[in-house]
Amino acid sequence: MLLLLNVLLVLFLGLIFWEDFKFRLVNIFYFGAVVITGFVIFILKNGIFKNLAFSFVFLLINLLCIKAYLIIKEKDFAGNFLKINNLAEGDILFFLVIIPLFSFYNYVLFFITGLLISLIIHLFVKFRIDKRETIPLAGYMAFYLVILILFTQVSGRSLYVNIIF
Repeated sequence: MLLLLNVLLVLFLGLIFWEDFKFRLVNIFYFGAVVITGFVIFILKNGIFKNLAFSFVFLLINLLCIKAYLIIKEKDFAGNFLKINNLAEGDILFFLVIIPLFSFYNYVLFFITGLLISLIIHLFVKFRIDKRETIPLAGYMAFYLVILILFTQVSGRSLYVNIIF
């Protein structure tokens, strides 16, 4: 059962990667499929709901800090408080829907390493393949998550246990 759910998860993450990289937007259905699959895996793995709350608060603090930084940098508070310039709603939604897939520690680790890996991949892709200025962050993160899921399947490790490496 878990293997089938992980295959579905990899399929939906692959679709997110492809659509975000090619079109710079993602069908909302894929996010819904990832969150439903993630919650089923979370329940089957006997996930701790406290991890969900901590991960959500971590994401919220990061987004609020980004918003505060942009307000100070631009010296302008005009506009929608919930909208963060230069960060697509799909990217935020992706960070939200993958919360059930990790323990809190591994979510923080994935968040930080995923952003660094996305930056490195984008610098390479921008100069070699795709000259567009926008970054398909959800796509790169989905690609990274697929690699992590495949690694955990082969190695027998778990994203729900605090140390994956």
